[in-house]
Amino acid sequence: MGKRRFVYLAVLGLIWVVFLGCASSGRLRVESGSDTKVFLKDIEQDYDKYIIYANEWPTDEVSAIVFDPKDDNKTIETDGWTKVTSQEQLSRLIKRSDRLIFRQFFKIVGANDDFYGYLLGGQQYVWIKTVDDNTLKLVSSNWEPRVGDRYEPFRF
Repeated sequence: MGKRRFVYLAVLGLIWVVFLGCASSGRLRVESGSDTKVFLKDIEQDYDKYIIYANEWPTDEVSAIVFDPKDDNKTIETDGWTKVTSQEQLSRLIKRSDRLIFRQFFKIVGANDDFYGYLLGGQQYVWIKTVDDNTLKLVSSNWEPRVGDRYEPFRF
């Protein structure tokens, strides 16, 4: 009787852990390569329509740039990222990101497939967490998760 109860509790615990681990995280959808050049050209001209952050890690490299549209009720928070404050700064960051071997362009979506913004990045890890119904948090690629953190990694 004791072993059977232990097995039931272990199975229920495993189901609970899987449910919590998958419940609330943002995701990325790959956009086509041809769209990247068009989008980057447009965004450099209309950069003031976005809140833009760059993940500069390792030093003097750009592993990711995130574009959060200002005209929606969705927010992308960052931890340790550099805020882009001028068109010239954005142009320099995009040129530096050209050095990435596997640079791709992603659409950032929440747990309910709500659109949050775009991410341009390389092969580094980036972590996403759903903070609330209207907020996602991106964590720097040099961050290491701790037990209990429910961040979802995605690979470029």
